[in-house]
Amino acid sequence: MVTALLYLGFAGLGYFIGSRFRDKKDKFGWLGRLLTFIVFSLITCMGYKMGSSESVIHDIMEIGINSVILAVVPLLFTIAGLSITRRLVGYNKTGELVPKDERKLKGSSGRSSGTGKTVIPRTTFLYMGGVLMGFVFGYFMVVKNNIIDFEKGYSVVGTYITYALYMMVFLVGVDLGFDGTAPKLMKQAGLKTLIFPLVVGIATLVGVYACTFFMEYDAHESLMIGATFCWYSLAPNIIIDGGFVAAGAVAFLSNFFRVIITLITVPIVAQKVGYVETTGMAVAASMDVCIGTIESSTNKTCAIIAFVTGCVFTFLIPVTMPIIVAMNF
Repeated sequence: MVTALLYLGFAGLGYFIGSRFRDKKDKFGWLGRLLTFIVFSLITCMGYKMGSSESVIHDIMEIGINSVILAVVPLLFTIAGLSITRRLVGYNKTGELVPKDERKLKGSSGRSSGTGKTVIPRTTFLYMGGVLMGFVFGYFMVVKNNIIDFEKGYSVVGTYITYALYMMVFLVGVDLGFDGTAPKLMKQAGLKTLIFPLVVGIATLVGVYACTFFMEYDAHESLMIGATFCWYSLAPNIIIDGGFVAAGAVAFLSNFFRVIITLITVPIVAQKVGYVETTGMAVAASMDVCIGTIESSTNKTCAIIAFVTGCVFTFLIPVTMPIIVAMNF
């Protein structure tokens, strides 16, 4: 909960500063490049953390396939659920809220007017390269050759990630402040915004449960894995502390993979499926690790929805996870 409050604070501070320099925003074009660099560095660090951990390497060998499945299937369920909900609520493909009396008009469904060709943004390849580079560096420098001490390296990278996330949320706030439409967009969306986190949560849990039909996880383990909602640095540890080591390892890797896949595919999903569909792909991580990519690939409205979605789950997970782990069924 403290983390969520800090993110809100930094976003608010960024918005305040951005609003004060709104008439000079043309001089801050470099902020977009800085945001891209921060996202790239975060992905590289995540790759390093995975590649430098012997236990994670071992888990990848043993349960990697299950983890990938548990990342991809709930992610697809989430995109589908948000796509249906987006149409029902009244948002078009580019994340604009269409008035009810205009939704039946031609073109109001949000269909793309472009050529339909898929153009994969350069940032997608950049982020894929960052994951691979971080993983390879961590593996060879720590696991393979022991050049870097694991504990020290993990601590340094963890500290950097913490402050880089604060900076990224701050910069997104600055960008929203430059634009100045955030209050209007929030008022326009109203309580409708809260339906998206609900759909994301349900779709994720249903997706995880669907995977259990061809995996050896009982209902309790499935609920624990699903309810981590991409907070891979906290929620899996609660599961492990509860004595469910294997489920905790699967939860960590599946969440980690889901965030990585989200970072890489957000531009494609935004272009081919819809802007709103990107806002819950990373669940809790939508407000921090993935907010920069979502904001740069969609628009201000979707950045707000993503931030709200992340906030909801960031507040929810520390309360619900201990309860779910303690269940006996």
